[in-house]
Formats: sequence, C-alpha cells, structure tokens
Amino acid sequence: MTDSITCKSRASANAALETIAANLPRGTQRAAFLAVKDWINENYPKDFDEETRARLQRIYDDTFDDAGWKAIEWQVHGGEPPSGTRAEVPFLFNAETKTWELETEMPPVWTEPNPNILPKTEGYEDDDEI
Repeated sequence: MTDSITCKSRASANAALETIAANLPRGTQRAAFLAVKDWINENYPKDFDEETRARLQRIYDDTFDDAGWKAIEWQVHGGEPPSGTRAEVPFLFNAETKTWELETEMPPVWTEPNPNILPKTEGYEDDDEI
C-alpha cells in the first residue's frame, strides 16, 4: 500500500521533516534530516511584503501606459489598431489618417566616425597574422 503524502507548503514540509527526525535516534540520519530542513528554509524564496507588492504593481502600471495597453489589446484581438496604439517605441497609430506617426522627434543619428574605433589597416585582412 502506498500512501500519497503531499506537502503543499513550506510549513508542511518542515513539519514532515521534523516528524521523521523526531522518530530517528540521535546521529547522522537525524542530523541529515534537520540539515535538509534548514537548507530548505534558507533557500526557499521569501514571500513579498505589501510594500514590495505595491512597488512591483507600480512598476507594471508605469511600464504599460495607455498606448502600451492598446498595443496589447490590438495584438490579442487583431484587426485595425485603435488610435493612439504604440506598435514600436516611437510610433503611434493615427486612426483618422490610418498611418503610423512619430510620437516624438527621433534622436540624432551619429554621422562622424567614432573616435573609439580604430580605422582598418590597409594591406591586412581580418584573419591575417600580424
């Protein structure tokens, strides 16, 4: 006969280990069970307190603004995106003109050579020994 015992929480797992350890004579086996119990308690993820939950919710809410929520709904439901949907970071959908428009001005593009990159030496290929 097999009993199917399931530990559904850390507290029930600790109680099961303590019960087994209490029935073992003092020695290596008992010490091993108690060491496993201590290891579980040290490495088990801690529950979030209310302050951490509120901070994570605030980050989630700030990340998805109105345009982000419209984009998620549009991806889920398909069809034509509603006006103000952000598909890419700088673009919003304009429902009147049926076009994607820049939300803000694009950042400047670097046109000068980068001073941190050395120019390629003439006469050598990338895989040649120097």
